[in-house]
Amino acid sequence: MVEYPVQIHEKAQSSSSKERVKAIGYINNNIRRFDGIISVWEDLHSLTQDEDKRVRSSVIVVLRAIFADLPDKNEAWRDLHRLTQDGEGSIRRDAADALGWTFVFISDKDEAWEVLHRLTQDEDKYVRRGATVALGKIFADVPDKDEAWGDLHRLTQDKDKQVRCGAVGALGRVFALAPDKDEAWRDLHRLTQDKNKTVRWGAAYALGVVFAGVPDKDEAREDLHRLTQDEDKNVRWIATNALGVAMGVFNSYYDFLFGK
Repeated sequence: MVEYPVQIHEKAQSSSSKERVKAIGYINNNIRRFDGIISVWEDLHSLTQDEDKRVRSSVIVVLRAIFADLPDKNEAWRDLHRLTQDGEGSIRRDAADALGWTFVFISDKDEAWEVLHRLTQDEDKYVRRGATVALGKIFADVPDKDEAWGDLHRLTQDKDKQVRCGAVGALGRVFALAPDKDEAWRDLHRLTQDKNKTVRWGAAYALGVVFAGVPDKDEAREDLHRLTQDEDKNVRWIATNALGVAMGVFNSYYDFLFGK
């Protein structure tokens, strides 16, 4: 373990935003080596309020990585909460993503959930996408699963393809926990026919993961058969593998893709 370098502290306080970003990068790469985190956190806490959006974005990356080890998680949560309301959409997006990693460590889960719920309705499509991905990660810990499911159901119909892509990935993660499996299946079935190839790719992958829990396996097999003839080669490849799972050719989707 080493002491937090004075020169990095000085860079974190520099009048140059480039130097401040460099300091944050150093902290991010070496945080586990520092003897004590309080002095480091004091700099990071200050930088979450930096006037330069590149600095605030860089701090969020570190905050996400070290949140579990911070001595004052409540203060860290207040900083992250403030960043979810930032005027820059890119910062709100990064903060939404960070929520997916830190939610489990936040003491006030009701407040944290309300923040993420709000972000799923953000006017910025990239923020909605980040919130959608986060929702898939934290669904099991959300205090109001009916509201969370309502959000995810709505996001599967979002006008933006990137949001729908995030939603189909989240759907694959939370399918077993969905309060309404029939509705969850209808959403996934619809997404297998999405006009965007990346969404169809995600739907084929999700089907391979959740097939055992699908209420209408005959319809699911038909979807996979159709996707094996998709115009996009990546969709065809994933659908073929998923169909192998559905037909019992492979015991595990992940075993097939990555080896035992």
